[in-house]
Amino acid sequence: MPHPLLNKPAPTFTAPDVDGKDFTFTPGASGKPAVVFFVPSVGTYGCSREMCGFRDQLVDGSAFSDKAVDLIGLGPNPVKDIKTWATENNINYPILSDEKGDARKAFQCGKGLMGLSEGRISFVIDNKGVIRDVMDSVINYNGHVKFALKTIEKLNGESKPVATETATAAAPTATPSA
Repeated sequence: MPHPLLNKPAPTFTAPDVDGKDFTFTPGASGKPAVVFFVPSVGTYGCSREMCGFRDQLVDGSAFSDKAVDLIGLGPNPVKDIKTWATENNINYPILSDEKGDARKAFQCGKGLMGLSEGRISFVIDNKGVIRDVMDSVINYNGHVKFALKTIEKLNGESKPVATETATAAAPTATPSA
C-alpha cells in the first residue's frame, strides 16, 4: 500500500541539530529537491551504514551533491549522542534529533520489524515540496541510498527541457530502376 503522504505536500518540521539549535525544514523553500530520511537509531550498524552511504554520495557533480539536493537525516537519539556519532563519522549534512518523535509523526512513519523497532523510511521531495516517492524498509539499509539517488536522478531528468532536433536530414530520393 502506498504511503499516505505520497504525491502530497511534505510537512514542515523543526528539530534540534547536532549543536542543539533548532533546524527548520520547509519543503520546497530552497528550490531544490530534498531527501528526508528517518533511521531507527543513530550509531547502530545498519543506521551507520545508511548514513555514511548518504555522506559518501554528497560529492560535487553528482545528482546528490549539496548544490543539487537538500539531505536531512533524523534519528530518535538525544542531541549529545547524535553529535558524537556525526563528528566521529565526518557527516557533512544535517542530522537531527527527533527524540520526541514529532517529525516522525508529521511524516506518518510507522514502526518496523512488526512493531519492534522504529521504522527506517526515506522520503524524496521535489523542488516544489511534494513527496514524490517513499521507501520503507528497516532491513534494507543500503537500499535507501540507491533508492534516493535513483529517484533524484529521475526528478532531475523530468525538470530538464526536452531538446528538439533543429537540423533535418534530406530525405532519400528513389531512383527508378531500369
